[in-house]
Amino acid sequence: MAAAFNLPVAPFCVGEVDPNLIRYGPPELADLGSGYVFASQVVDNVLELAWSHVGAVGVTTRRDLVVFDYWVHNQDRTLTELGGNPNLLWEPTGKDLIVIDHNQAFDDTFDNTTFFQTHVFAQSWNDVYQDFFDRPRYEHRMRVALERFEDVCDRMPESWLIVDDGVPGGLQPDHARAMLMEFSQDNFWDQR
Repeated sequence: MAAAFNLPVAPFCVGEVDPNLIRYGPPELADLGSGYVFASQVVDNVLELAWSHVGAVGVTTRRDLVVFDYWVHNQDRTLTELGGNPNLLWEPTGKDLIVIDHNQAFDDTFDNTTFFQTHVFAQSWNDVYQDFFDRPRYEHRMRVALERFEDVCDRMPESWLIVDDGVPGGLQPDHARAMLMEFSQDNFWDQR
């Protein structure tokens, strides 16, 4: 979804961790588990985004990311002057941002207040709210990304949808789609 929304994500694919790697590998890999995994390509010469670099990130990128994370209910991109976990990589030479880690998307415990207090680019939300042209542009991008949603869900490994013995996992495509459709409600776009 992030790629379909045109966020600057690291190249990625679905990988597979062999059970023997877990069984016979170093103990610190045991928590990884075996089976299908989401794998991002290593990006050289990057740092975790620091609070001191936030202002160097382009205005459009900041807006894009706060809108996307709010849309998918991803509350796991936190950074304030006190620290946090932005799940963003910064390439200082080219001043490029790389978006990683969306494993908290579609969170049922998502809290608007917490999101807008802790999201690294929360201050950019009201810029979107105040820009008459931004809302229709973002709504269009959301519709384009939603066109890919069914295909993305169909290509996901089934093991990602099941916890154990047929018990549904954290991501339920129908529930996620309903969550994504919230952008069509006026209150989605309210000032914060």
